[in-house]
Amino acid sequence: DFDPELSDTNTYPDLTRMGTVTTPVTDVIKNIGDKFGWSHVIIVSGDRSKYRKLAEERKSEFENLGFSSEYKSPMNDDFNSIQTMMSEIKESTKGKHRVVFFIGSETFFRKVLCASITEGLEKGIIWLTEGTWRHEWWSKTDQVTPRHKQWLVEDVSHKELKDAFAEFKQAWDSFKPTVADTRSALQQLYETEEKD
Repeated sequence: DFDPELSDTNTYPDLTRMGTVTTPVTDVIKNIGDKFGWSHVIIVSGDRSKYRKLAEERKSEFENLGFSSEYKSPMNDDFNSIQTMMSEIKESTKGKHRVVFFIGSETFFRKVLCASITEGLEKGIIWLTEGTWRHEWWSKTDQVTPRHKQWLVEDVSHKELKDAFAEFKQAWDSFKPTVADTRSALQQLYETEEKD
């Protein structure tokens, strides 16, 4: 996901962003949908605070292309909420094409896929998404994430880290009288045109 503020080339003249071009996604889906008789696209996203804007843009694009569309976003960390959403999709699409356009993380997509199976939708869903995914992403474990969170929580509670932050703050605050002076002095120390 790209932060639009980072597009300001005056503020960030040396920043180069690269990624998958996704603007023709809806046009491709329209062509495929016309070929197979799709009329409705259900947009499912992860965290609403993060994906709502994009999901609503896609919903509008699909509607402008002639599809009917709806947007659903269950609670990311509540598997029952995800199952309920998939059950609702099952009921509302009986006898129809189930076209689901997914927006979110691999972790959340795995949860949605699992919920589709537990709710009896393992057949008959057309899964669509945009962007790039790791090879065989659906089979990757999410166990690393909880362990990292646990490690971070434990780490921040240790005295050594708290002391280190306190010492860093004290050194930072005493380096120069103002934040602007500190920034200027550190930039002079660390900015260089030298190359390795």
